[in-house]
Amino acid sequence: MIYPKPIVGQPVGFVPANRRDKPQDLVVTKVGRKYFECGRHNVFHLDSWRERSDYATAGRAYLDQAQHADAVERQKYWDALQRAVRDERRAPSGVSVDAMRRAAAILNIKFEKPE
Repeated sequence: MIYPKPIVGQPVGFVPANRRDKPQDLVVTKVGRKYFECGRHNVFHLDSWRERSDYATAGRAYLDQAQHADAVERQKYWDALQRAVRDERRAPSGVSVDAMRRAAAILNIKFEKPE
């Protein structure tokens, strides 16, 4: 995903890595070459909008709460799809080869065609 460069004064939504903390609405106060800041304690990478952190998990900034809700929903669908196909040994009945080709194209899955 390509993240737009924020502008000073732009409102952004922040979702902390710790699920006990509530999402916050912040305002961009400074934009640099690699990072942007929202106040003194919230610094984010420009390329990923992830919070700069010395720990493995970091919070994330979003353009708005709707973008965050879309990201959460997208991940839930992806997790459900993974669970549904992870333990299957054969293709599900009723699903055509053409449908599987379209799904592979959408998911950018590359494979060699059988001869």
